[in-house]
Amino acid sequence: MQAELGSRKSGAALIVVPETGLARALGRIVESAGLTPLFVSVAEAASILDREKPVIALVDLDGDEAPLAACRNIRRESQLPILAITSNARLPAGCREAGVTDFVTKPIDRELLTTRIAFHLELPAPPRAGADVERRLHRLESAQALAGIGYWEWDIESDEVRLGPGAAAVLQLRDPLPTQLADLLDACVEVGDQARFVAGLRDAVAGEPLLDGLLSRQPRALEPRFFKHFVSVNRQALATERLITVTVRDVTNERRAEEGARRIAFFDSLTGLPNRRLFEKRLAAALRRFESQLDAVALLFLDLDGFKQVNDRFGHAAGDEVLRIVGQRLIECTRAGDEIARVQTQASISRFGGDEFAVLLTGLRDPEDAAECARRVHASLSEPIYVEGAETRIGASVGIAIYPRDGVSAEMLLSAADAAMYAAKSDASAIYAFYHADLHAGPARKRLMIEQLNGAESRGELSLLWQPKFDLATGRITGAEALARWQNPLLGSVLPSDFVPVAEETGLILKIGQWVLEAACHEAGSWSEGMIDPPAVAVNVSRVQLVHGDLERVVYDALMRSSLDPRRLELEITESLMIEGENAIAPLRDLGAIGLTLALDDFGSGYSTLASLVRFPVNTLKLDRALIRDIDSNPDAARVVRAVIRMAHDLGRRVVAEGVDNHAALRFLREFDCDEAQGFLLAKPMTASEFRSLLASWRPSEAIARWR
Repeated sequence: MQAELGSRKSGAALIVVPETGLARALGRIVESAGLTPLFVSVAEAASILDREKPVIALVDLDGDEAPLAACRNIRRESQLPILAITSNARLPAGCREAGVTDFVTKPIDRELLTTRIAFHLELPAPPRAGADVERRLHRLESAQALAGIGYWEWDIESDEVRLGPGAAAVLQLRDPLPTQLADLLDACVEVGDQARFVAGLRDAVAGEPLLDGLLSRQPRALEPRFFKHFVSVNRQALATERLITVTVRDVTNERRAEEGARRIAFFDSLTGLPNRRLFEKRLAAALRRFESQLDAVALLFLDLDGFKQVNDRFGHAAGDEVLRIVGQRLIECTRAGDEIARVQTQASISRFGGDEFAVLLTGLRDPEDAAECARRVHASLSEPIYVEGAETRIGASVGIAIYPRDGVSAEMLLSAADAAMYAAKSDASAIYAFYHADLHAGPARKRLMIEQLNGAESRGELSLLWQPKFDLATGRITGAEALARWQNPLLGSVLPSDFVPVAEETGLILKIGQWVLEAACHEAGSWSEGMIDPPAVAVNVSRVQLVHGDLERVVYDALMRSSLDPRRLELEITESLMIEGENAIAPLRDLGAIGLTLALDDFGSGYSTLASLVRFPVNTLKLDRALIRDIDSNPDAARVVRAVIRMAHDLGRRVVAEGVDNHAALRFLREFDCDEAQGFLLAKPMTASEFRSLLASWRPSEAIARWR
């Protein structure tokens, strides 16, 4: 950057800052301090010193090592103060050795930087500049007062202090003003923090940078104020004067704003209790803390009984008041840990949302201590509550989970306590219930399944297996059906027959189905390498996806991303879709028009009618495995299968048999011209790599010989 030279004021300030916007901002600040900004590049920093005679240098240390090298070059040529500008948590190593005198952090505080510059400059006043200096000092003091900034000086040998202009007002001190460091500390630093504060001052004198300053809290005040003290050490003058300058700033409003933001983020606005986010942090911390100790951790999960009736009878405002009363009662009945249990126990309470609360107990020696706490909570919440002059009563169902017995992570413990709470609620005679493994069955398991299924695809818990399909006439592999599998840390391996209905009921099938379709198309795209006629991929489509989702867009996007030929994608729909009638026909026809194959899955198990079969644009019928299972032992089943095969062929449809698990069924299907088959006898579901290996090694003629 070229130097911008102009008329001198009280000297020039060397600004070594590559970023143009920051450089201009610093230029305006040094001008307000009575200096002329001199903008130079890192390479020019030292060479321009003799010509321009700057009185201070401002160097941006962010970036590479070049600015630090510039500081070294400046220090070799001159003893002028070097003020570093940085956004780092700590100054880079070697700054003091490079000659850095002081520093300020980004974003730049204009008043603070002006004060720092003034502290480091010891310029004699020009003969005619007395009035200008007075005006400049007055402006500086006015700016400091508006910004809540002052300064004080400390003699490190005598411990004497002198308050600069504005410092007494900032620190809210009255006459007589303190003249010793101990007196100043008594006035603006709490007793318990004074040793830390003095240690920080001495660290700064020793050269340890204090980027964030020293925080102090005004003692003995109804509404305490907070101050930040920034230590400036002029090392050139330190050898003779032994004076340290400390800039002090009132940061009360900033602290209050930070505390307000923290309360919004971590506390329930209605009850003032920690919210779920903060509680989970505390729970995780407690588990880490007690991991290597013999003491147990207990989690109590509460759901209020009868709260809905309060809202219905008195309104939501009254319901909010009841929740506040509940929160206060929980605090009171768990406040004295040594009264809750036989050992010193610490309790942390949270409102999770709605009418759900949680209590974390640490330091337990016996699970019965948690039960005693649950009894106290139940007794407290069972006391009458008066709403608008009327008496009402609520209760609470309490579930208890113990660490590490019932879970080794916060997530597992919360899930266990939640399941135990539902067990307590289902038993009218129970005050509380401890978790046991059987509770994750039934309704509690379904609730957990819903929670865990949400986002399973993004957490990498879903995977696909592949069930090969074979042409019964030629022995060729014609395709593979994509089968979704779910492995969850809490639920283990969950069968599709368990999680698919839950996903359909909750609408989660839309995200899961999209993931399956995209993953299947992506994998099928790899099968075409080196193959003239690569196999197709079959994907099951839920009725919910077709009726309530944007299935056409999802299919188009999956085909575009994978570059898969639409003719190699088969969508399998179930017979239950027949009841949707015309609502389902149009999207199916649109999908079929781009070349996709449509298969009617589980044909013969439910809603099928010949009229519906004619109306729906399906290319393939997949015979239900129940029919195939019985064709070698049930003559009626055999007759039905033969009739369906003939009917489908007359209608121009292909027929695929599912669940072919024995040779008798395979011979029957080949005899009556079933087109394709899949099942354990032919090939079990396999991973993607196993299927690719099967494609490479498969010999159709050998398969035909085995099937005869």
